[in-house]
Amino acid sequence: MTAFQRLFLAAGLATLVVLPSASRAEATLKEADDAVAKLKKADPGLTKFLGKSAGYAVFPNVAKGGLVVGGQQ
Repeated sequence: MTAFQRLFLAAGLATLVVLPSASRAEATLKEADDAVAKLKKADPGLTKFLGKSAGYAVFPNVAKGGLVVGGQQ
């Protein structure tokens, strides 16, 4: 296999890996935008706060979970 064929194969495989994640990223961005819109609708003052902030994180889907650790002597 020549170097050109290896490069072509690697580029093809990379394309197959990137395409599904790009569509998931777009879906996640849409969910985050929807979550921010709902928050702004519930609290109009949030628009001013977010406009002044350096950045913020949005978690549109938060799964419930927990870890219980206990001990006794």
